[in-house]
Amino acid sequence: MLFARIGWAPRNMFETSWVAGDCAIMGLRYRRRLTLFPGFSVNLGKSGLTSVSVGIRGAHYTVGRRGPRATIGLPGTRLSYTVSPHRHRRRPAARHYPILGMLILLFLLYVGFRVLAGI
Repeated sequence: MLFARIGWAPRNMFETSWVAGDCAIMGLRYRRRLTLFPGFSVNLGKSGLTSVSVGIRGAHYTVGRRGPRATIGLPGTRLSYTVSPHRHRRRPAARHYPILGMLILLFLLYVGFRVLAGI
């Protein structure tokens, strides 16, 4: 058995993560939701303030590290729908200058050799 081989066994199934026979300790998580007043709450984590939520039961708007998002749901059913604005990052246009320059250079060399050869 794998536990006997390494001489250590986890206390519960959530304590470790097994990947290809190697033991890896799972990361520590801490989350706390503080409702400052009805409709406004602050979410805290290990790194401090993680997000702020505003809304009523069934619909809220959250602003966090990964940006804003709006969520609507049916209370009591655990069904919800979340919308995040798409962050379109424009990729720089492909630059074909080195290839184009190489083609122009090859063409000029070809023309130059043709002229020197007298053809």
